[in-house]
Amino acid sequence: MPEPEAVISITGIEHQFNIKDNSKLKRDLIEAVISTESWIVTCGTESGTVQFIEEAVNAHIAIKNCHIPIVGILPQQFYDENRKENKHHEVISIKRLKKDNWVKIPCISMPEELDPIHTQFIFTNNGKRSKNGRETTCREAFEHFLLNINIKERDLETQEILPVILVLIEGGINALKTAKRILSQDNHVVVIGGSGGAADFLVTYYCRKSSMCREGNGLDGEMTKKDITDKIKDYFEEVSEMLLKDIEELSEWFLKKDKQEKIHIYSLNKDTNGVDEIIQDVMFEINKEYHENKIKKKTGIENENALKTSAVKEQLKLVEKWKRCDIAKNEIFLAKNRKHLIWLQRLDKRRMIELQSEVRKEIDIVKKRLNDLNYPKYYKTFQEKTKPFKGNRKPHEESNNEIKIQYLSLLSTSFNELFDHLPIGYLRDNNNEVKDIRYKLDVYSTRKKKTMTELYELEMQIGIVMVDVRNKYKSIGTDLPDLHRQFNNYVSEFGEVNNNKAKYFSNLSQSFEKMINHITVQDLQRHTHKLKKIVKDIVDEYKKDTVSQLFLTSITSNRKDLVELTMDRLENIEAFVFDKIANIYWRCIKESPEDLPIKLIEQVHL
Repeated sequence: MPEPEAVISITGIEHQFNIKDNSKLKRDLIEAVISTESWIVTCGTESGTVQFIEEAVNAHIAIKNCHIPIVGILPQQFYDENRKENKHHEVISIKRLKKDNWVKIPCISMPEELDPIHTQFIFTNNGKRSKNGRETTCREAFEHFLLNINIKERDLETQEILPVILVLIEGGINALKTAKRILSQDNHVVVIGGSGGAADFLVTYYCRKSSMCREGNGLDGEMTKKDITDKIKDYFEEVSEMLLKDIEELSEWFLKKDKQEKIHIYSLNKDTNGVDEIIQDVMFEINKEYHENKIKKKTGIENENALKTSAVKEQLKLVEKWKRCDIAKNEIFLAKNRKHLIWLQRLDKRRMIELQSEVRKEIDIVKKRLNDLNYPKYYKTFQEKTKPFKGNRKPHEESNNEIKIQYLSLLSTSFNELFDHLPIGYLRDNNNEVKDIRYKLDVYSTRKKKTMTELYELEMQIGIVMVDVRNKYKSIGTDLPDLHRQFNNYVSEFGEVNNNKAKYFSNLSQSFEKMINHITVQDLQRHTHKLKKIVKDIVDEYKKDTVSQLFLTSITSNRKDLVELTMDRLENIEAFVFDKIANIYWRCIKESPEDLPIKLIEQVHL
């Protein structure tokens, strides 16, 4: 199951009695999950919610073939109790989407209590066993998961955000309590007005307290205590004095200013936009909050500008994914972001020059180690050590197991050292030969019966590889410096970026790959972190132009509004044509049933 970009949790649904157009709500919720690449997370025992999601998913996948992760959260004790009952668990196969292909995965069948609509269950140990019964224990496990899933042990510089959004549909007092706990950790709650129960009560109370909401709904004045009591009786079943007191206290808590900002009201009766857009809006708001907090913690103008540019870049990706012209217009394509939008489209020359320096340091270290290795001497040592075993295959030695063990140990040690000194390019081109030697060494080390003839043939096979590598080393000393100079020349061709960005970065990446092919396996392992960072910097510099990428996907998806909005923000339309036009036509042919995107280009051009 892929890592989620967000967690959308649904709670509260009991009977769907008040939801008039539940098919639209279900469709919009599933669209929200797909467009935001989220997990649906439920309290695994909420039957009403599970049924609602099952109906929503079944209706959607009948139209589109897609995989929707649905995760049920249950306490560890639920799992432990089930194991203790010693029930028979059948081994079954389920179909899951993996790297664009549907594959069968073996798994243990679930007990009858666990609804099969879930694609996964997570059993969490929050250390609590509620005195109020199993249902409360399950809900506490559900809340515990939601409150802790976005806490990641990561370097603050690379820390990623994982939005958690609770969708409250209908519900009773327990659903209200869950919403309170989610809000207490500064997460957001989307309340579906018109669904009944706790959701409708919260909407009514919220609107009475909020002047803006009152004006929009024709409501005058705040609610009296009698009004609150009457509304509770309207929206909740079997109202007791204790329930009234609990709801009144919760209501006051929800209306604190800092909590109101995290509550988002969606009306089934009035809103023309779908709930999927509301959830996207919330995710965009969370993204903004995250980047704003990051910027506040940094010092220095340079760092601040870099962080603001990064924020615009990430937000453009969201617009591209959701095809939200309104967000691009109202939140991103603003005067305050002009220099950041320009910066995303221009090559960072200073960063590329720094890249040259970083590559030079790594290459200098590699060249020094290659000179120190003295491979010819290493090969000569191998010949001397194996010489006593060559041609010495007399009958008594065939039965002398100790000699065979010594011989095999020498071959294994020599090959492991050889493997560390293999140039990456050689390993790539001769991978099958290297694998065959490794396989024979493994087999002979576990097999009791092995002949001196087999070991001698293996020595010859290793020796051939050593001769090939020795010849390879003769040219590495001159090739690597030449390739490094070529890389530097490509980096410095800044004018090429304006004419053909794709060619510039293609030359750069191919040149860097050739250098990597000339370093050894051992050096690659030692410098993996730094080399990966260099590759990441090259890729990031190429892909950072999310303005052009948005323009590209807007054309191919036939979104004239986004095309017109984005076109005026392109720094160099000619460079875009050089870089992307082939991609546009390929995607038109591959992805579009008609030639609409091509016609759209003509319309906008005219």
